[in-house]
Amino acid sequence: FFATGDSSGLSGQGSLERWTDDVSAAATELMAASGASQLSLVGVRMGATLGALAADAGLDVSHMIMWDPVTSGADYVRALERMQTDALQERRNRRRVTSSMIGDDRMGSPYPPALRRQLELISLAPNDLSSRTTIVASQSRPEYALLAEQNPNVKVDVIGDEAAWEDAASAQSALLPRRIPRHIAAVLGGAE
Repeated sequence: FFATGDSSGLSGQGSLERWTDDVSAAATELMAASGASQLSLVGVRMGATLGALAADAGLDVSHMIMWDPVTSGADYVRALERMQTDALQERRNRRRVTSSMIGDDRMGSPYPPALRRQLELISLAPNDLSSRTTIVASQSRPEYALLAEQNPNVKVDVIGDEAAWEDAASAQSALLPRRIPRHIAAVLGGAE
């Protein structure tokens, strides 16, 4: 996404609107280049949620596959801050970390106050998911069950392949579960 990682843009220039537009632009360009008539969108965590926001804003998605999507932006921002604090404490040999030491960085990406406020407003609701949606969950979560209960387009597949998204040490190791990507490929292929 713009202004994150190796993407273009200066640190701190990212915004929720820009990222949602990036999803739509990438999908539109892919559809034009491939000649495909239908779009299946796969996203992980915040990427899945941004995909849902892009679809809600008009991107024509035939099937959305969301791997452990963020349903509460406020919870997500708090988890990023907790992870950043844990990582800093680990680097400081477990000495106390104050909020002023954390700054705007969250696990290697800039999250300035304006962006954090935008993210905190995210609340994934059943009516945000208008296309066929498969939530692939690493563990059973009540908010995913509620989305499926309130929206007939939503199906939840609990795979039980632990993804420790909110653990600083696990997030930095870059090790991903194996069963979930295989399941996503099967869903895309129509086997699930």
